[in-house]
Amino acid sequence: MLGLISDPAKVGQLAQLKMFSLASTNSFNPLQEKELLHIVKNHLTSKGYVYSEKHPDFVVSIDFAIDPVQVSGTTFMSTSTPGTTSTTSGYLGSGTPSYFSATTTTPGQTQMVPIPYSDIAYHRAITINFTSPEGIPLWRGEAESTGSKSDLLVVAPYLIKELLTEFPRKTGKKTGRYVPVK
Repeated sequence: MLGLISDPAKVGQLAQLKMFSLASTNSFNPLQEKELLHIVKNHLTSKGYVYSEKHPDFVVSIDFAIDPVQVSGTTFMSTSTPGTTSTTSGYLGSGTPSYFSATTTTPGQTQMVPIPYSDIAYHRAITINFTSPEGIPLWRGEAESTGSKSDLLVVAPYLIKELLTEFPRKTGKKTGRYVPVK
């Protein structure tokens, strides 16, 4: 799910921004923050923005989290019991008995059996903040996803790309998007 916060009145101003710098704000995991900012930097420079520590038009910072979550539910499994066949034979009557044989078949049964399951998924969240050099908020994009990948750096390039596609103007795409991760 993507969330974007930008002032529509500032869209024209945002389009004028060309030079940016990066700001480190995460003391919990500075190495991962550096990797994520590097992804943002590469994406912005590929869009024509210029990295400048001395004269930025805007400053980029990033917040992030990844948390394991318990996922549980019920799935169903089909089980079958085989049918049975029985044969009865013998003699009937008095005097001259007659031989007989009878076969009966009982069909098997198929039923759906509920099977509870529990697994771990990972909820990931990334927020990219653009501020003026004076600290005034200009734009913010938030992305969240849940899936089986426990390494944020595997999923982050996809989330960051989707977020920065919406800068400086919103594309009009739905905020709930399916983005395959390879």
